[in-house]
This record gives sequence, C-alpha cells and structure tokens, in this order.
Amino acid sequence: MRTIGFFTDDDEHFVGRIETLTFQHKAAILCNHSKRGKRAADYSVVANGVQLGEAWKATADNGEACLLLKLDDPSFARPFTCQLLSEGYGHYRLVWSR
Repeated sequence: MRTIGFFTDDDEHFVGRIETLTFQHKAAILCNHSKRGKRAADYSVVANGVQLGEAWKATADNGEACLLLKLDDPSFARPFTCQLLSEGYGHYRLVWSR
C-alpha cells in the first residue's frame, strides 16, 4: 500500500493533503449530514471547493474502523479507491493500492 495523504480529525471532519504524482492539494473529508439511505456516502471528499469523491465507514483488514474512499478527478486515468487508516491520537494516513 502506498501513502498518498495525511489527515487529522476535528470531531466530525478530517482535514489534510492528498499528494500523487499529478495531484497535490489540501483536502477535507466532510460528514454527510443529509445522508439518505443505507448505501449513501457517509462523507464527501472536497479539494479546492470541488467534490473529489465520497467515503463510507468500513472495517480495515486488521479489524479496525476506517473510511473507504472513492476518488475521481480529470487528472486521474480512472477513479480509484483508498482507505483512511488511523495512526492514533487523531492522525490518519490515506493509503492506496492496486
């Protein structure tokens, strides 16, 4: 797994940076207070005021809670998924794997 970002939480949102070879921006993962339905996203991923993707509450391979993100941007070859994993003390690592 490759780390493509680092985030911190402020109770119900996450703020940080996403950095790939073609994309380097501050980003926020914002709670979806208007969620309707079981399958609706729990969070919206925003960079520079533009929605970049969505995130759902999930469980990581090690059994810990995480967020599963689906990101898309015209600079990406195709949409991709990644996980926001806790590193403890309000710090999170965004990891991507093929």
